[in-house]
Amino acid sequence: MVIWNPSSGWSDCGNLLISISGFHLCKPSRVNMSGRKLPTASRKKQLMNISTSLLPSPDKEVQEMFVNKGKVQKDFKAVASEDISLSCEVAQAKTEGKWFKDGKLITSSKKFKVEAEGRSRRLIVQQVERKDGGEYTCEAGGQKLTFKVTVAGRRRKVLPCFRIQM
Repeated sequence: MVIWNPSSGWSDCGNLLISISGFHLCKPSRVNMSGRKLPTASRKKQLMNISTSLLPSPDKEVQEMFVNKGKVQKDFKAVASEDISLSCEVAQAKTEGKWFKDGKLITSSKKFKVEAEGRSRRLIVQQVERKDGGEYTCEAGGQKLTFKVTVAGRRRKVLPCFRIQM
């Protein structure tokens, strides 16, 4: 019998089982429910049967951290020297959001503004350059939302050409 206790997690005759991201991996006990030690062969068989079972946490369903994911613009094409704003909405205002560029954590600086207002999470990249192109990710509650940014060169003004005859 496996027992759930909110203060100590899953247990099997007092042996704490492993908890991974809202799922619990059962770990065999060396003692059966009556308190008798199991022979080695039984423990190995029990390990094979139980260790492959993932049980969802009864107190916590996997919930979506981001809302309106389908409506979020995920591909951005910017022109050098413009500012771009990447934004998404989290399910709860208290949810922390972290921004990454190509896997590296971004903090607020002269180049980047990280903002959180209500349920909105925003990253503003100021005066983009070609090197600012890449993959940006907002991570909240272990879930990720990825944006792709492509930066083109600065637009040049084309001046009209006049022919002057003398």
